[in-house]
Amino acid sequence: MDINPSDDELPPNTHFIKTDVSSWESLREAVTKIGHIDIAVANAAVSETVPFFQDEFDEHGQLKEPNGLLLDVNIHGVINFVKLALHQMRKQKTEGSIVITSSATAYAPEQSLPVYSAGKHAVCNGVERQNEITD
Repeated sequence: MDINPSDDELPPNTHFIKTDVSSWESLREAVTKIGHIDIAVANAAVSETVPFFQDEFDEHGQLKEPNGLLLDVNIHGVINFVKLALHQMRKQKTEGSIVITSSATAYAPEQSLPVYSAGKHAVCNGVERQNEITD
């Protein structure tokens, strides 16, 4: 699942599903298409394209709100994917595995990527740790 298909040839019995992980509807549709899930890997991420502390202004000279896509993908998308995968596993009444990948910035924040680092920290130390507690 991804917005952009890979340029690499897919291995046999592998299917690409175009999915916007920042969209609940897109994720839900992809998980529904997949059906049975034994393992789910939350690996989507985007990084900052403009330095967070650099000011950007709109056509009226007003400070623009920072782009929310980074948090929509890196936190919201991961949480929603985990929720959908857990739901599907409960529905099929079989245990499965969920893997949430993070980044070294979850443990050693990168000063030039403050929002990315915060998002990876949240996923690694929030969602993963909560799952350990509830299992």
